[in-house]
Amino acid sequence: MDDSRVGWGSSDQDFEIYDDDYSFSDCGYTYDDDEGDSIGSLEPEKEDGADSQDEENQEDDDSEDEEDDHGDSYEDDDESSTGSDAVSSSDDEQVEKREKWIGHYSSSQRILLVGEGDYSFSLCLAKAFRSARNIVASSLDSRRDLGKKYSDAVENVRQLEEMGGLVLSGLDATQMRDHYFLTTQRFDCIVYNFPHVGFRFPEGNGCQIKMNKELVKGFLRNAKTLLKKDTGEIHVSHKNGDPYDKWDLVKKAQKIGLVTEALARAGLESSNLIVGIDFTKSNEWTGARSYQRRSLHHLGDSLNPYEQAISTIGRTLSAFDEDNLIPCYGFGDATTHDQDVFSFFPDDKPCTGFEEALTRYREIVPRIRLAGPTSFAPVIETAIGIVNETGRQYHVLLIIADGQVTRSVDTNPGKLSSQEQSTIAAIVEASKYPLSIILVGVGDGPWDMMMQFDDNIPTRAFDNFQFVDFIEIMSKNVPIFQKETEFALAALMEIPSQYKATLDFQLLSNQRNTTRRNAAYTEQPYNSL
Repeated sequence: MDDSRVGWGSSDQDFEIYDDDYSFSDCGYTYDDDEGDSIGSLEPEKEDGADSQDEENQEDDDSEDEEDDHGDSYEDDDESSTGSDAVSSSDDEQVEKREKWIGHYSSSQRILLVGEGDYSFSLCLAKAFRSARNIVASSLDSRRDLGKKYSDAVENVRQLEEMGGLVLSGLDATQMRDHYFLTTQRFDCIVYNFPHVGFRFPEGNGCQIKMNKELVKGFLRNAKTLLKKDTGEIHVSHKNGDPYDKWDLVKKAQKIGLVTEALARAGLESSNLIVGIDFTKSNEWTGARSYQRRSLHHLGDSLNPYEQAISTIGRTLSAFDEDNLIPCYGFGDATTHDQDVFSFFPDDKPCTGFEEALTRYREIVPRIRLAGPTSFAPVIETAIGIVNETGRQYHVLLIIADGQVTRSVDTNPGKLSSQEQSTIAAIVEASKYPLSIILVGVGDGPWDMMMQFDDNIPTRAFDNFQFVDFIEIMSKNVPIFQKETEFALAALMEIPSQYKATLDFQLLSNQRNTTRRNAAYTEQPYNSL
């Protein structure tokens, strides 16, 4: 199944997009839906009284027609919770030691499953974990109706409860925060697989689509209030294609503050952006398929891929940048090659906001001579210097590049080129600092080495590197708003956990050390063009 988390988890609101299939061999259950798409992962928030009341009133109106069918079947909940509470503290410690991960879920996580049918998914997860003690599974159906609808439901519920799970019947997904038990709980993960109000109209009917959209909106508003503050995630699975794309799930997540608010809920108070732009020669041809054979630095009436990436990430992170100053650098041109960087301004002055970064980019691009080879080491080393100069404040380095680090044809298989070696060394060194690195790949690629950098770089203090394929996201046949939101989420999804790691490893401090290295941008080399 396609599992795309749109929003955040852990600290800093993670933006996570996964492409995984669940395969729980322990219980013979495989969850594999190539058409599925899941959106979620956000931080809980405390709503203002007025806004909260307005939302509650709206939800009450939206779900008024459905309330008669929801019913109250909570009488069985106390019975199942008794079994769940019977685990001793010593047993808890033993379970923690045997933590098991299945897909995106851990046996140590407190998980709420919403909208279950016959509870087969919940039971599968429990069997894979060898325990249901951290699982709360719920369904809109009453216990009485379960047996009528699903032949295996009663047996599945029995097994879940025997394994220590809690089963809640008659739970309306749009009113979870008012449930007498759930209102006292906070979860690591809340999962809603394929939300649907039922077939009251044909699937593509406008009324049916609107009802499903309101269901998801009500669920998201409720679910975010039940999440653990720093690590909570929401996963919503649904199908791609018409008419499901009309549900606008990404837009729903954005409207209730899943991107910026999630970062804040994750604990991110301040973040400083640094931008590095690739000016290697390959930019002239790596847009053959994705950019109508134009240079990726082509300046026209619309934004080119570099400008789109700067704008989207800059706009999202601007809420956390107190001074709104963005140091911007270029690399790979005829003056820096793979050895240095140049500043966008001759005096090494940072840009004021992403708007000035875009303006200055357009001013200097016509005068720059593209060259190479490609190495990310110089810009990473420059970013490390900036972090030191600012007293080890948390920074995000956004590198936008058209290709991978240069690997010459005479580099032996299994060996690294000098540019690859220096880039890896710089990434490892950067993990000793409060610095996250986001590499956005624009153009046609290939990107296999960048994905390996993302997953397999060894000996780092923390996972500080995230690669995002810009074209893969922006080429989707969906509205531009949705594409930009998905790109922001994909690019920033690791920020919360990375920021938390800098806190855990005590990388943030007030210690200053001036080791910054870079060549200021000079007009002279380009005046001769």
